[in-house]
Amino acid sequence: MVQEQVKTQKSGKKWWKALIALLIAIGLVGGFLALNPHARDQIINALNLDPNQGAKNSSSNKAAKKGIQIPGYPEITLGANDPTMRVALTNPKDNPCYFEFTVKLKSTGEVLYKSQDVAPSKTINEEQLKRGLEAGKYPAVIEIRTKALKAPHAEMNGANVETQLVVQ
Repeated sequence: MVQEQVKTQKSGKKWWKALIALLIAIGLVGGFLALNPHARDQIINALNLDPNQGAKNSSSNKAAKKGIQIPGYPEITLGANDPTMRVALTNPKDNPCYFEFTVKLKSTGEVLYKSQDVAPSKTINEEQLKRGLEAGKYPAVIEIRTKALKAPHAEMNGANVETQLVVQ
């Protein structure tokens, strides 16, 4: 009976030692990620996710829809000669895919902006164009390529969303 109590105490101690070792390991990994400014970038690069994506700023539609949801962008306002575009390029929350956005001038096909992969429920709120535009109105197309969430990230259906860049 004494041997059984000793065995129970030893196995209890082993369990606690394993738990403490696990907590220390989690703390070390968490500390590394918090203190290493490049860890987030390394993870993003490994997954090919756009580093500018964040949570969507506006409220989203709670009703689940089947298929891929494509947002519309009827008009985008820009500052004259300012290469910063401030529009919420969003991948809706219930989409079964990543989005890749490409903004092109319709008349020439010139690519002004191309994102990396944007995960469902994520948004890029500020994009750096390759160049600023003179004041005026420019017909444009936002090409949305879609890729499956699961590896090997096979390409799915995409869409071209026509818009107008209003440069003031």
